[in-house]
Amino acid sequence: MKVIFSILFLALTLYASEAEFSIAMRNSKYGSIGFEYNDIGVVYENSVFIDVLEKQYARLLIYHDFSWTDRIELRYSLYYGTRYNQDYYDYGGIFEINTRIIKHALQFSGIYQPYYDSDLEISHGYSVALSLFPLSEVGVTGGIRNIPDYRETERRVFAGLVFDTPHLLLQPIISTPLRSGAKSVTRLTINFVYRLSLLENGS
Repeated sequence: MKVIFSILFLALTLYASEAEFSIAMRNSKYGSIGFEYNDIGVVYENSVFIDVLEKQYARLLIYHDFSWTDRIELRYSLYYGTRYNQDYYDYGGIFEINTRIIKHALQFSGIYQPYYDSDLEISHGYSVALSLFPLSEVGVTGGIRNIPDYRETERRVFAGLVFDTPHLLLQPIISTPLRSGAKSVTRLTINFVYRLSLLENGS
C-alpha cells in the first residue's frame, strides 16, 4: 500500500511540476485563481469589494490555447457564472486571437464573446485592439469594444499601458463610452495575471 501511495504522490508531483498556476484580477472587480496543464486551463473567478455575500458573483471558465502559426495565438473558452443567491446567471463562449504583426513590437488582438444573461438574454460582445511595444516588456494599447465591464454591452473606446513580463501581465486601462447616458462614465480599470510554474520555480 505504501508503494502505491508513493507512486501516486510521485505522479502528482511530476504532473504539478509541469503545470502553471495563476492569480488574476479582471476589470478591478473580479479576482481569480487558475490552473493550466498542456494548454488546457480552468479558472475560478469571484467578485470582490461587494459587502453583501448573497450578491457575490462566481464564475467557472475552461479554456484551450493553441497556435495557428508562430505569429498567431488562439484561445477559446466556455464559462458559467451565477450570483450566490442565484437571482441571475450567465454563460457563454469567448474566442480570442492575438497576432504579432511585427514580431513583438506591433500586435493585434480580437475577442468575440457570445453569451446569455438570464435578465438581458442573448448578447454579442467584441473587442479589437492594437498594441505597440517600444520596449520589450512595456507597451501601449488602444481599441474599441462593447464587451461589458460588468453586465450590459456598451460601446467604449479604450487606451492604456501594457507591462508584459515572463510572469506578470499588467494592464491599467482607461475607457470612455461612445454614447452618453446615466450609467456611462469614463472608467479606469486594472487587469493583471500573475503566472507561476513550479518547474521554473524549482529550477
